[in-house]
Amino acid sequence: MSAILLLYTIDRRHLPDLETGDNVIAEHALRVGDDYDWSGYCMFFTLMYLEEQGITFGTVGEYTLLTPEDRPAVDPARHNIDDLAACLMEELDDGVDDEETAGWTSQAGLESLQLLHDHIERLNGDRVLLLRIC
Repeated sequence: MSAILLLYTIDRRHLPDLETGDNVIAEHALRVGDDYDWSGYCMFFTLMYLEEQGITFGTVGEYTLLTPEDRPAVDPARHNIDDLAACLMEELDDGVDDEETAGWTSQAGLESLQLLHDHIERLNGDRVLLLRIC
């Protein structure tokens, strides 16, 4: 089973409308992050790792909300990528504990953090980043 990561930017004023689900995403959001090549589970477990580090993000309905203020929290330079890779390896346990697995989990974790960091950096005005894994 796989999961898909969906990323959008949207103006903050539309956030309350997300609770009602009246086509807010289709009408007001811009899809970003199509260059993410990993399973949505890699991002899910990256977020779980961040939470274990004491970093939490807001939620709106079924979306995780990231704001410009969250940019330092997802800066890859602030995290031990080996620890993140170990978390991903444990959660995505494919039964193989070798250098090859450690390599791809390191890459997946690093790219997950970098993707969030880069998209938060590009936010302007009152826009925020919405993340959904489905």
